[in-house]
Amino acid sequence: MTDNNLTVKVIEKLTELDYQLINLLGVEIVDVSFGRCVCRLTVRDDLVNSGNVCQGGIIFTLADFSLAYASMTGNQSGATLSANIHFTNPAPLGDVLTSTAEVSHDSGGRTVTVKVEVKNQHGLLIAESQAVWSRAKQSIIKIGDA
Repeated sequence: MTDNNLTVKVIEKLTELDYQLINLLGVEIVDVSFGRCVCRLTVRDDLVNSGNVCQGGIIFTLADFSLAYASMTGNQSGATLSANIHFTNPAPLGDVLTSTAEVSHDSGGRTVTVKVEVKNQHGLLIAESQAVWSRAKQSIIKIGDA
């Protein structure tokens, strides 16, 4: 099985496991390749705060989805060990947010570093994040099952 086929199978399995939260938020997996994942969601009225802009936790959740999936494209489960996020612009109702996560450092050990940018449909930077992902050294799918 090629790396790309394995990556696709891993993402299919992850979206199957995460379907409830994905459906609740309306997250769409737009593009995925080894060490990279792009996710999208539209800011709906049930995702905005009292200032009528997307609640920061929703933006962070979108970023976390893309960084987690980018980190697991190699078929190793894990969890976000630490993450920071900087909100640069508000995302009003109706904005379409795209979160692009790319593994920026991977020494092959227990952790990887991931950079994430969340932009709106006009390319305006809404937030940026850097995270450390910890590998559990456990396969998401068995190679024979792929």
